[in-house]
Amino acid sequence: MPEQYEQRAEVDTALECTIFLSDGVFAIAITLLVLAIGVLAGKTAKELPGALIGLWPSIATYALSFIVVGAYWMAHQRIFHYITRSDSGLLWLNVLFLLTVAFLPVPTNVIVRYGNLTAAAVFYALSLTASGLLLLALWRYASAHHRLVDTKLDAALIARQTRRLLIAPVIAVLSIGLAFVGPYLAEASWLLISVAVFLRERKLRRRPT
Repeated sequence: MPEQYEQRAEVDTALECTIFLSDGVFAIAITLLVLAIGVLAGKTAKELPGALIGLWPSIATYALSFIVVGAYWMAHQRIFHYITRSDSGLLWLNVLFLLTVAFLPVPTNVIVRYGNLTAAAVFYALSLTASGLLLLALWRYASAHHRLVDTKLDAALIARQTRRLLIAPVIAVLSIGLAFVGPYLAEASWLLISVAVFLRERKLRRRPT
């Protein structure tokens, strides 16, 4: 049966505030990513075309990070669609997850400056892993024994959400190994996070009733 989203009947104030705060942090983090693109200053008309062409690695890194952060935002939105109440454990896990999201512009800038170095790729991959594992932990905490989700929520749906959330940290961990083969291989592999999530969503939508 195709996955159907349950509507939250009641949402406590703390949960609503958590969602608003999370959206705000994501918006700021995504905005800060653009700072990885260097500002061109003091260029003559003759030098400008070459300088603009030279920005393409920075622009590519910005786009990559934007897509990755966007994938985390969509995953966060998806699981909070099912969470109907909150407690201190959920709030702290969400704060820790947002901490890693807000930090992502830092490894993005490192990749822009040192993307050809293994250490830079590993640093970025570790940051992605931390975000992915904390989001997974948040969902497992909320859904275990239906702690913070509707008691009627299908166990199969909970399992599907868990498998989705495993995609990002698994790819990030594997990319650490790739970084020692070639940093650019690791960086290219991060795009697979969004591709894999998209393909899985498409597969679920095509599942016959």
